Amino acid sequence: MTIIGQATITATTASALQSGLAFAFTDLSDLRDQITSRPECPSCDLSDFRRAGPNVKRAILVAILAAIDCGPQWRPDATALLGWNGEGCAAENALFWQDYVANGRTQGRGALFVPTLCSIPLCEAAITLGIHGPAAYLHGPDLADAIAARYAPFIMTITIADSQTTATVLETSHEA
Repeated sequence: MTIIGQATITATTASALQSGLAFAFTDLSDLRDQITSRPECPSCDLSDFRRAGPNVKRAILVAILAAIDCGPQWRPDATALLGWNGEGCAAENALFWQDYVANGRTQGRGALFVPTLCSIPLCEAAITLGIHGPAAYLHGPDLADAIAARYAPFIMTITIADSQTTATVLETSHEA
C-alpha cells in the first residue's frame, strides 16, 4: 500500500503530509472554516457538524484534510473507511450519563446516546465526504490491513487517540 494523503489534528494545529498545508486554530469551528475555505476542498456535507461532539468534529475535519492532501487522486466512491477510537467516545459518554442522572430515563435527551457509539466519528466522516466504500470500526491493525486490501482500491483510516486525530489515505492493489 502507498500513502497518497495524510492529515493530523492536535489540540491547536492541523497539518497535511503531502501538500504541506498547516493550520493553527483556537477551536474546531475555526479550523472547519479554514479548511473548507480552501479552493481544493472537496464537496462536503457539514450539516451535522454544529451538533457533533469533539471526537466527531475532529474525525470529520481530519478526513476532509486528508482528502485535500490526496489531490486529484481523491475518490470517495472507491474509498473504504476504517476507524479506531482510543478514547472510546469518553466525552460523549460522560455527557450522556450526566444528562441521564440529572433528568432520568424518561426526561433525558435520547439524542445524546448516538455519539456514545465508537463507530460514530468515522460514520460521520463518511457521510460528510460521501464515501461509498465499506466502513468498519476495527480493533487490531492486521484486520484493518486485510479488509482494506480486499475490498477497495483506496482506504482511509482514522485514528483518534490522546487528543490527536490522524487520517491516512492509502492506495491498495485492489481494482475498482
